[in-house]
Amino acid sequence: MTYDVNARAKEGSVHFSMHGPDQPLAVIIDGEALERYFGAGSDADSQLEAYAANFRIIHSVAQLKSTEHPAPIRLTVDDFTEDSIRHLREENEE
Repeated sequence: MTYDVNARAKEGSVHFSMHGPDQPLAVIIDGEALERYFGAGSDADSQLEAYAANFRIIHSVAQLKSTEHPAPIRLTVDDFTEDSIRHLREENEE
């Protein structure tokens, strides 16, 4: 899993690409999700920093969601819980 160095903040969210099972996936994560679960502020730089610091978790959730939804994948606060984030952090530390 690799961080998208071309990720960009746009209209209150972060847009990035990631490797999917068959092709690259376009993903958008709402700024509200970045603020609530990853400590971002409301400004673009803070949201990009939160994406960069947590991209493994964000990409894991996007990968799961991609099996049920066509691209672009939109991640919102409804796609995350404190428990799921804690679990994914623990997995990534191993």
